Amino acid sequence: MLLQTILTFNQKHQLFKQKDTLYLAVSGGPDSMAMLEFFYQIKETWSLDINVITVDHQLRGEDSKKDVEFVKKEAAKRGLPVIEGKVDVKAYQKNHQIGTQEAARTLRYDFFQKQLRGQKKAKLVTAHHADDQAETILMQLGKGVRPKGIPASGQFEGFQLIRPFLCVSKQALISYAEENEVPYHQDPSNEEDTYTRNRFRKYVLPFFKSENPNFLEGVQRIAEIQRDEDLILDEVMEEKMRHFTQFYEQKVTFSIDGFLELPLPLQRRGFHLILNYLQVPIGKKDYFFDFLEWLQAEKPNATYSFQEDYSWIKSYGQCEIRKKTGFTSSFSEKIQLNETQHLPGGWTVTVEEVQSNTNKLFNENVFVCDRRLIEFPLHIRTRNPGDRIRLLGLAGTKKVKDIFIDKKVPAVDRDTWPIVVNGDGEILWLPLLARSELGVLSDHATSYVVIRVNRQEKN
Repeated sequence: MLLQTILTFNQKHQLFKQKDTLYLAVSGGPDSMAMLEFFYQIKETWSLDINVITVDHQLRGEDSKKDVEFVKKEAAKRGLPVIEGKVDVKAYQKNHQIGTQEAARTLRYDFFQKQLRGQKKAKLVTAHHADDQAETILMQLGKGVRPKGIPASGQFEGFQLIRPFLCVSKQALISYAEENEVPYHQDPSNEEDTYTRNRFRKYVLPFFKSENPNFLEGVQRIAEIQRDEDLILDEVMEEKMRHFTQFYEQKVTFSIDGFLELPLPLQRRGFHLILNYLQVPIGKKDYFFDFLEWLQAEKPNATYSFQEDYSWIKSYGQCEIRKKTGFTSSFSEKIQLNETQHLPGGWTVTVEEVQSNTNKLFNENVFVCDRRLIEFPLHIRTRNPGDRIRLLGLAGTKKVKDIFIDKKVPAVDRDTWPIVVNGDGEILWLPLLARSELGVLSDHATSYVVIRVNRQEKN
């Protein structure tokens, strides 16, 4: 009965197929041991290449080691190769100030990812079951987070992760293990009330099961319906956002008016789509309503930092959600003739000398100057307080700060905008924005210095 239920679920979701390479995540508990036995029984029929992968989290001393040895012994009985790992959960937990279970999961999946790296066709299999699904959804509801549950399959760091047992209960897996005389170990920490999931498992889930004997089946059905609807709505959202949004490697920018014209449910979905694209760890907090309040506030230019490594920035009708890049905002570099400098923010600057007619070179990406007026090395740097430039066609000088404002350069970009400075300290050029009076062709010049810039943002 259990075998057929799982195979039917597999056929519906196309999780594993003939001749697949599978890595079974086995801890030694009843769920994963039942999974081990299940795949061992169908191994020949399905021509599966099965590997067992197990991790010692070092949380229970010798008992943790015994669990690993137990898994290795049971795998050996079935002639299956084993990959074992060891991770220091307590040290990671202390360094990152997170809970034990979160630290264990992070390190466990990091280990899985390293073992499956480069094996694009391999699949990691976990023993998540219907009780896990119900617990997860109830916990998400308890946190006030939109419940998504556990998907039957998904991509994880370049490989596929499948969960073919979401259609069966924990008790069904225990019964299956006992009927087939499959030994297993019980982790005593699963009974401790310290962990939130344990409390939901012991006190909340039994209540719902008592109210509705088919509760687990209902939860799984709702989770699948919601995920099907999410796929369609995400496609609709992506299509709408494509008209006013640009996706780069470390940031996403979009029109504030375009975003606010969307219905509220699509705004929420679009916001979470961006966070997912930038791989923002959401955790317990849904930032959407905080973000919307900030976005609609009267202040036209503002910055808000969240999750330590991310920020929201609005400026001149545009909003930007970005991941901090890790480089220092200010810089100062020297550049000689016939050299190229690659700068933070995706800027590239090249300097060369030409003798030919330079009229065709004039555009916002190029600065041309009589060679006799240039002193090398040039300096390319970020702005300093009080910077002024003697503008072409304007008597006197103008503050660089005012040029940024006039040209509506977002405040977040001003501290990384390159300024080209002559060797004598005079500002020659604000690329794309303003050029000095030295950028005039002379009838007596025999050669010219040509400075080119290119700004490339990865997308």
